[in-house]
Parts: sequence; C-alpha cells; structure tokens
Amino acid sequence: MRANSMVARLARLKAYVVQQVKDMTIRQKLVAVIMATGTLALILAGSVFVAYQYMDSKRTLVRALQTQAAMIATNCRAAVQFQDPKDAAGLLEAFSAQPSVLYAWILTNNQQVLARYVKPGAPPDAPLVVGPYDPNGYAFWRDLVVVSKPVVLEGEALGTVRVCSNLEPVKRMFRRNLATVISVLGLALLAAYLISFKLQNIISRPILELADVARTVSEQQQYSVRATKRANDEIGLLIDTFNQMLGQIQVRDQALVEANEQLEERVRQRTEELRKANEQLKVEMDQRQRAELAMRQRAERVIKHQAALLRLQQIRQTDLQAAFNAITEDVARTLDVERVGIWLFDESGQSLICQDQYTLSNGQHTSSDVLATKDCPRYIQALEASRILAADDASKDQRTSEFAKGYLDKHGIVSMMDVPLRLHGRLVGVVCHEHNQARQWTFEEQDFAASVADTIVLRLETAERQKAEQALRESEHRYRTLLKNIPQKIFYKDMDCVYLLCNESYAADLKLASPDQIRGKTDYDFFPYELAEKYRQDDRRVMQSGVAEEIEDLYVCDGRQYIIQTVKCPVRDEDGRIVGLLGIFWDITARKQAEHALEQLNKDLQLTIKELERSNRELQDFAYVTAHDLKAPLRAVGTLSDWLYNDYHDRLDDQAKDYLQRIKGRVKRMNDLIDSILRYSEIGRGTRRLEPVDLASLVPEVIAQINPPANIKITIEGRLPTVMAEKIRVVQVFQNLINNAVKFMDKPEGRIRIGCKDEGQAWRFFVSDNGPGIDRRYHEKIFKIFQTLTPRDELDSAGIGLAVVKKVVELYGGKVWVESELGAGSTFFFTLPKQVESQNEVLKEAAV
Repeated sequence: MRANSMVARLARLKAYVVQQVKDMTIRQKLVAVIMATGTLALILAGSVFVAYQYMDSKRTLVRALQTQAAMIATNCRAAVQFQDPKDAAGLLEAFSAQPSVLYAWILTNNQQVLARYVKPGAPPDAPLVVGPYDPNGYAFWRDLVVVSKPVVLEGEALGTVRVCSNLEPVKRMFRRNLATVISVLGLALLAAYLISFKLQNIISRPILELADVARTVSEQQQYSVRATKRANDEIGLLIDTFNQMLGQIQVRDQALVEANEQLEERVRQRTEELRKANEQLKVEMDQRQRAELAMRQRAERVIKHQAALLRLQQIRQTDLQAAFNAITEDVARTLDVERVGIWLFDESGQSLICQDQYTLSNGQHTSSDVLATKDCPRYIQALEASRILAADDASKDQRTSEFAKGYLDKHGIVSMMDVPLRLHGRLVGVVCHEHNQARQWTFEEQDFAASVADTIVLRLETAERQKAEQALRESEHRYRTLLKNIPQKIFYKDMDCVYLLCNESYAADLKLASPDQIRGKTDYDFFPYELAEKYRQDDRRVMQSGVAEEIEDLYVCDGRQYIIQTVKCPVRDEDGRIVGLLGIFWDITARKQAEHALEQLNKDLQLTIKELERSNRELQDFAYVTAHDLKAPLRAVGTLSDWLYNDYHDRLDDQAKDYLQRIKGRVKRMNDLIDSILRYSEIGRGTRRLEPVDLASLVPEVIAQINPPANIKITIEGRLPTVMAEKIRVVQVFQNLINNAVKFMDKPEGRIRIGCKDEGQAWRFFVSDNGPGIDRRYHEKIFKIFQTLTPRDELDSAGIGLAVVKKVVELYGGKVWVESELGAGSTFFFTLPKQVESQNEVLKEAAV
C-alpha cells in the first residue's frame, strides 16, 4: 500500500514537472535543453570517472595488503615452524604502520592462532573465521577486506597469514574524486548556461518576433503588419509563409468587411421588418392575453361569488342581527370593498336605519347611522325605479350627490353600489356597497350584489314569518296562561249554548278533572233546571242583542250568601257575525263587604277630621292665649327691674346690679322663647300660597340682616336657583342655619360657604362652616326642639332654630341632615323638591 502511494506521488510530481516545462518560454526551453544535455553528459562522465577510481582504489589496497602479507609470511617461517608466538607477534607489529589494518593473524595448519595483531581501539574479539578460505585469495565482507597468504617452507605449507583492513583509504579517495567531479561539473554548467543564454537568441529571437506579430494581429486585428525575416533557414521560411498568409487574410478581411456592411444593411432592413411584425404580434398577443386574463378573472370572480352565495345560504343563525353581521362581512371580503351595510326603513318610512355596517380596513361592525328620507329624495326615487344603483363617482352622480357633504365626505366614500330590498313588492331597505377609491362596478359584481339582496330578502321573509309564528305562540301561551291563572271563571259557548272550552278555575268548580271535559256539555249537565234555564235565557239575550251585559246574582250556599258578578259578551268572527258567547264571572262578596266597611270608615273619618279641626283651632287659640298670659307677668317683671335699676342703681352694690341684669336677661330669653314657640307652631297651619322665590337675591338679604362680624367671611358658591315655596319659610331656614354658623364660630378667621347642587328631581343646598364641629352622637339630637349643646348661661339660644329648619324642609317634602366631625367644622344639607304644586294651587296642611 505504501508502494502504491509512493508511485502515485511520483506520478503527480512527473505530471507537475512536465506541465511546468510546457509552460516555459521558448528561451527558457532552449536554455533548459542545452543545460539538461550538458548536465547529463557531465554527470555521466563524472560518474564513470568516480566509479573507475573507486574500483582502482580497492584493487590498489588489496595489492598493498597482499604484498605486506607475503612479506610477513616469508619472515615468519621459522617462528611458525618452531611454534614461536613471540617472534611471530613481533612480525605482526609491522602492521601498526598501516592505519587501515585492524587485525592480523598467523595461523597454523590446523587453524590455530599462533600470533595476532589488534589495532589499538579496535574490538579485541574479532572473529577469526572472517575471510576467504583460499589462502592466496581475498574477500570483501561488509566494510572490510580480508587478505590471506600461505606460509611455505620448501614447498610445504606451514600456516597462513591473514590480514583484515577497513576501506577507509578507498573511501577517502572516493570522496576526493567525487568533490573534484562536482566542482568540475558546476563550473562546466555555469559556462554552458552563459554560452547557451547568449546563443539561444539566434533561434529564439526570430520566433519571438513572429509571436509578437501574431499577437498584434490577433489582438488589434491589424493584418497589414509583417514579420521581419533575418535568415534563410527554416524560421525564415516560416516567416515568409506567415507574411503571405497575413496578406491573404488582409484581402479576405477587406472583402469580408464589404460583405458584412452589405449584410448588416440587409439585416437592418430585415430586422426593422421583423420588429414591426413583432410589435404587431405583441399587440395581438397582449390583446389576447388580456382577453384571456379578463375571461379567467371573470370566471374566478363568478366562482368566488357563487361560493360566497353558497356560504350565505348556509348561514344558520336564527338571530337576524347575527345573520346581517355574517352577510356584510362575507360580502365585503368577497368584493374587496371598504364598507358594506344593510339599511332598513323604519315603520313610518321616514328614516333609513343602519342595521349593520362592516368596515373591511378595521374589521369592525357598527349600526348607529340614521338617514332621513326627506334629505335624499332623488336617491329614494332612484331606488324605487332601479334594480341596482351603481355610482362610480358618488359625489358627482345625480342619484347620490345628495350624500356628498353629510355622509360621503364624512366617511371618505368615493364609489357606491346600492341594491334595493323589496319585500312583497314593497321597498323595505337597501344593501350599500361603499368604497374609498374610484371604482367601476362590473356586471358580475352587480349580479352578485343583486343575489345577496335576494338572500337578505329571504332572510327578512323568514324572520317575518318566524316573528309572526313566535307572536302567535306567545299569544297562545299568554292566552293559556291567562286562562290557567286568572282567578275568575271563564267559559266559551257556541250559538246553541253548548260549552266549547273553559279555564281550570271554572272546571274545578264544576268538579271536572280537566277543562277539556266541558266540551259538548250544557248548563243542564251541571246546574238545576231553573238555574240552567235562566243561564240559557241570559245567553240567548246577549247573543241576539249583540251587546255585553253585567249581571249580579245573589246565591245562598251552605247557609252563606254569595254575590256573583257575571260579564257576558258576544264573540264575532272576522266578518262581524256573532259565532258564540264569552262569559266571565267571579265572587264579589268580599268586595261588597269591603265597600260597605270602607263606607263606614269614611263616615268615621269625616267625624274624626271635624274633631281634629276643632282641636287644632282650640290648640292655636290656647297657644296665643298662653303666650299672652305668659308675656304679661314677664313684661311686669321686666318693667319693675328697669324701675329698680333706674331709681336705686346708685344705692345698690355690684352684686345687686348683677342680679337685676340677670333678671332682665332671663325675662328677655323667656320672651324670645315664647315667640319662638309661636313661630314653630305657626309652621304648617292655615292656608299657604306657593310663589317663585329667587334665592340668588334672597340669601344676600338674609346675610345682610344677620350682619356677621368682620372676622367671619360668608361666600355664595355659584348661582342659587329659584324655588317654589313660601318666602317667609325659606328665610327662616337660611336665617337659622347662617345665624347658628355665625353664633358658634370659634375661629379668629371664620369661613361660611353657601351653595347648591342640581340632583335632577330636587335641589340640594348646603351651609358649611369651619367652626367647632359637632360630635356624631348629637347629629340627630340637635334637630329636636329645645335641644342645645352649650349651657344657656354661656350662649343665648332657645334650641328651636334647627327644629324650625327641619319642620319647614320636611313640610315641602325634603330632608335635612348634618355632616360634621368634632373640631373640623360642620356642613348642614337640606333638599327641596323641584316638582311642587303650581303657583296658584293652595296648600292646606293639618297642624301637628
């Protein structure tokens, strides 16, 4: 495998070298050929010389060793004969002068070593068997040469001298000869290269000049140039032939140019003809392709429209609005139109109401637009007269231009295609297709829109039928529910006074298991003959007269009296003919008893009212008399106190003066308390007339009358309304609330705010202050009469003001409350209803 790899690499190397040689210039090739030839010759000669010298050196070494071995063999005869190793060893020491000799032996005939020589530094145990077996021969073994010479005395072999030497002298000679050959080879190659480099121009220059001319002709197409002939050799012949060829090519090129010009003219003419023909063919092909494309697109649109119609017909929603949503969305996607809407006329036919409008760009459904038909008479007339109203430019089309400002510009609509919806031959609505770009509506789109309109009409018919069926079911259900649950007894008879149906209540009275069992029976089957005969006469009288009657009958059953009221009325068909009788009767015994009891109660109530009026008059008279009787001694006490103070103030000490002042204060407080009680008792008594009271001007007057201190600021927030009330009562409310806020103010900078808020059915007023506040425990107590939160000696207060406010507000149907925290001020709220009796209506109230 390694051998194959080596062969492959050598093959690639050979191919590479061959290719490099082929790519060399002619100069390089000439020099390379000369150098290769000289190098090969020199290498061959040098190799022969070195090999010869090497072989000759080996022969010279062998001869020298044989000569020296022969001399030793001659000199050691006596030593061998007498077996004298010492003398023999002395003879072998002569080899020490020969550096290449490594070993030497003197052997006896039986191959026993008589003496040996070992060169210093050589291994002492060299094998004796190394060497030729021929005593007169020599042999090369590895890097050694072994020479043998026999020891002969008088023709008798006594032993053998054997010498072993290395080849170092031969190698030195080989290296010296090789260096000499290489040096000579290098100098010879250098000289050959210089000579060949100069001489190659003789051959390469004409060829290179010829190549330059050929390149010029090839690149520049100049056939007028010629190569220069420098000799009459083969290259000169080649140049002559090349120049002749250029001349012929020049002539042919000129002719070819002329022919090309003529051909180009013919080609140009033919090309122009072909261009015109191609343009005509292209126009025809474009027309054909457009026609085919239009037909294919039309077929695709028709298929798409048919698929959409199939989807619309398969919509299963029973809810009409859900069906409208699905239809508008599918139609908008199918036609790729911006907006699709379904509009229906209202019951009066005066307005078009959008049931659903789908916008393709945002995917949203809306249904908030309403169009008045009086604003678009031409559009309505066009819908009445047309099957489809297609307007490519809706703002300029006479039929739709009425929508330009109010509708088209608002929604960015440019083109419209509207299809009227006709139900039972009557225009009930329209399907609107609206686009935000100019668009020509194709016949396929118009046919599709008309089919969609037919689908919607079918939906409307179905919805109308379902609505009627549902109404019928609901009516029947209500009728059955009414018959089942109404406490009155109901029955229905035909013209022969035969029962057809009744409700469950009547069936239960007749001891029937179900109302259906009454069919076909008469009154004679359930009642005594006399009573049944009376019922039959009543029935015939009502059916003959055609007028409903109310009948009250008194019955006695189980010792009890029952009063039964019966209403019988004739039943008419669609033509107004009487076809039966409907009867309803119920027990009114309890109602009659209640009416009698109510009549007795009314009589008792009248007596009570008269007694109450008399008591009120007496109480009012008593209040005034009591007030007069109480004020008389108070005035006397006050007068006496003034006399004492005026006549004896210089004789009285300070304590006595203080007592007199306290008496006067108590008298004034008692007098104010009596006045307050009288005012409180007057509220709600007698006849009062309501009038408009402008609080915006009244409240400032009340504030001016109170005259608050300079450190208290009173502000009115917003404008106060005008209310229907008695002016004096409204003054009492605001005067008490504002006066309390001023009276109890404990801050150096007091703030009182007055305002009002509209709560729809009533006005809510507030009076807010930043005073001491009121604990939550007393929020209800303060509205009771005579209730105060401060001792009477500390603050002059009768405890009636808030009670008056509460009584006045509640008199007008309002309410009053307080929101306060101790130390955080107080806000009093009260409401006055807006809906009160008119200005001229007299309000009579009973006294409390």
